[in-house]
Amino acid sequence: MKNIIHYRQKKILAIIGLRSGSKGLKDKNIKKLNGKPLFAYILSAAKKSRYINRIICSTDSVKYKKLINKYGGETPFLRSKKFSKDNSPETDFIKDLIKNLRIKQNYVPDIVVRLLATCPFQKTKDIDDAIKIVLKDNYDSSVVISKAKQHPEKALKINGKYKKYVT
Repeated sequence: MKNIIHYRQKKILAIIGLRSGSKGLKDKNIKKLNGKPLFAYILSAAKKSRYINRIICSTDSVKYKKLINKYGGETPFLRSKKFSKDNSPETDFIKDLIKNLRIKQNYVPDIVVRLLATCPFQKTKDIDDAIKIVLKDNYDSSVVISKAKQHPEKALKINGKYKKYVT
């Protein structure tokens, strides 16, 4: 823990992407789960982080923005439709958000933590442990994964066929 003493001096930004155009399950990011919108769970976990000092929810929807604000999330500006399509690479909206933060707010994060609304049960401890690794060992990235609970062939079965994923 010696090497992470200076984390308080770092700008550690969490980004939660909440695109409104989901086709598989319409409005999945704001669907209620046990009375709360799905994104509210990861937002809550991020707020409890020992290291994260700013959380931004990136959305292309005024409706989503109002709900995000209701749950205490920050949405300084709406995401461009250009970066909100089904085939838009995730890195594009993140780069655009960071560019806008720099231009409009003179804010440049030292570390960006990408959190997913569709992982509502992610624990704050897992988020903090990943950040701690980046801080301690000066890595440029880290990812939280978990052991699969079922065989991948079962997880990848779509409409009676297996979808092939190349890594």
